[in-house]
Amino acid sequence: MSQAPDFVRIVLAMVQEIQPAFTAEQSAQTEQHIRQDWGGKRPYIAAHAPAMREAREKVRQQIGVRPIAEIISEHGIARSTLYRWIKK
Repeated sequence: MSQAPDFVRIVLAMVQEIQPAFTAEQSAQTEQHIRQDWGGKRPYIAAHAPAMREAREKVRQQIGVRPIAEIISEHGIARSTLYRWIKK
């Protein structure tokens, strides 16, 4: 049985990749703090960023005010996505 990759190490490796000034020592300290605070827990990770929620809210506010085709075109979303957002 294989073990899932360590999420903390994956994220810290991504940080080091995009921010070379983030040293290995800082990474190790951050990992230690995360494991002390969150070790053994299952934190919630939202599927969509706050920007997606904001976009969804803007679309909802435009329903009934502007034509559907115009909203879809402006936001670059599919008609099915628009109706899924309305439903939520």
